[in-house]
Amino acid sequence: MLLPIIDSLIGELSANQVDVRLKAVKLVGKVFAILEQHVAQKFRDLFVQFLERFYDKSAYVRIEALQCAKAVYAVNPFWSESHEFITSVEDRLFDSDAEVRMHAVVVACDIFSSNLKLVPKKLMALMAEAIKRLQDTEKLMEVYQDYCKKCCEGSMTISDHFEEIPCKILILCRHTECEELRPKRMELILADHLFPDHLSVMERTKHWIHMFSLFRTDHIKALITVWYHKRRLQEDMKNYLAMRKRSKNICAEETQKEIESVFTKMATYFVNSHKAKECLHELNKIKDNNLFKSLERLLEEPTFTNGQTIKAELLEMVGDKNPNYDFMHELFSKCSSNIFSSEHVQCILDYCYGDEDRLKYSSEKLLVIQVFS
Repeated sequence: MLLPIIDSLIGELSANQVDVRLKAVKLVGKVFAILEQHVAQKFRDLFVQFLERFYDKSAYVRIEALQCAKAVYAVNPFWSESHEFITSVEDRLFDSDAEVRMHAVVVACDIFSSNLKLVPKKLMALMAEAIKRLQDTEKLMEVYQDYCKKCCEGSMTISDHFEEIPCKILILCRHTECEELRPKRMELILADHLFPDHLSVMERTKHWIHMFSLFRTDHIKALITVWYHKRRLQEDMKNYLAMRKRSKNICAEETQKEIESVFTKMATYFVNSHKAKECLHELNKIKDNNLFKSLERLLEEPTFTNGQTIKAELLEMVGDKNPNYDFMHELFSKCSSNIFSSEHVQCILDYCYGDEDRLKYSSEKLLVIQVFS
């Protein structure tokens, strides 16, 4: 049935009209994705013309070709033609059109997720180089989370090219113009979005040790900057809570000036400093002292596990209907020991005293930098 119209399809894929090429790409892509027929192998001329659409002058056609590549690769990643699809996706990661680049990132991540064990290492490396926006990092972190889950389950082992994902994301806070990826935002990425929610501290620490073995000087500087911002905000929050306690014994006007000053400093550690300052003033209006007692407990809690419990209690007090809920979530996260805690330190010490020598130097260096930075 297909044979008589092959020439027509080839012609439509190279037609002058964009809408004709677009429809042809959609149709041919569906045909290539039929597992039993191996159309891409049987009709090479059609396949070659289809590959040309990844370089089409129309961004819409290039985007549609990317979507087809994902579908075809998912059907059979072992086809000999699959690597040609992958090469075409790689090239679109650096497309001149931002919308095409965005779709290429999404398609690459979906290809990773379809079978992590078959991820082409070159595509992974290029993908990590191409990410420039917060949305890109979110898709890539989904891939990293899937990988962490499989490592925990025992179906995969820790590997360098997956651990390069957080390395590439971390370095963005030093080498990007995107404000959302600066250190003040990077902290939340590392704390709340890098690992699956229920991954144990031990499993998280294993990944930290391995990724740290891949760190260069810039990575270490970026991580130290994130820790520095986190600790400064925590110290400022402790100062604020101390002011609240002694406010009854100090002139109200003087106390207000001190609070205004500390809120101005704290606000600089958020992406939207103006909004953050407004929310901090709303926090100051809360009359429930139990919330501030819990916040003080959170700041003093050295463990990851108990810190997460206290954070959940605080968010429940605030309530998800509160218009400032998202800010409070971010604030409580910054106030907790959620990137490195006493539990992480204990896991690193256990690793240092274990029998495996391969990453002992990395774990010892990570411990030293974390404790003394």
